[in-house]
Amino acid sequence: MHAYQGALTEDDYVEIARLQRRLSPGARTVAEWLLWFGVGFLFMSAWAYLGNRQNPSEAVLWFGLALPCLAFWWFRRPDPRRLWRSTPALHEPYTGQVTESALEARLVGTDARIPWPAFTARAGSPRAIVLLAGHICVPLARGFFPSEPEWLAARAIVERCVPLPPGRGGGHSIVRTTVFWVVLVLVIFLAWHFARLPKVH
Repeated sequence: MHAYQGALTEDDYVEIARLQRRLSPGARTVAEWLLWFGVGFLFMSAWAYLGNRQNPSEAVLWFGLALPCLAFWWFRRPDPRRLWRSTPALHEPYTGQVTESALEARLVGTDARIPWPAFTARAGSPRAIVLLAGHICVPLARGFFPSEPEWLAARAIVERCVPLPPGRGGGHSIVRTTVFWVVLVLVIFLAWHFARLPKVH
């Protein structure tokens, strides 16, 4: 049994937000999709400019499409530090204990005992672990534990009892996303290129 107590620091919360994304790698916000579109439009703008510097109107058109996408992403992008600073509930202390059979914790003001099989996935780093039970993410941070040996012992129990997510944290999803956007940019470029070819009568 390894008891813990403590509150998340700002850096802890930033790391936990990153780990939560690894547990749901397929989830994308509208801002993230628009970021990818903006980057693609910027690529097309640069390509059009390099292909016809004498008449940059096409480059300006592509740049005009990229600008609102990137502006929307900038103002709506996820910012864990801002969220942590503006949400007092994130500063509340966490208490509980890690045992061989369950995680005993105080969640939403209620004492809960969650058996390890109830957790479907985990993501971790040297300073934090996030456990997924349904749609609920439970964080554990190094700062919650009184010593490094206690933290390492608790980590060992968690890693033994809770599986990694499919694809070991979403690496395959990142590859699929990258391939998808490369192909999409190529399709847009080819469509634009063939549309500019002179028509044969």
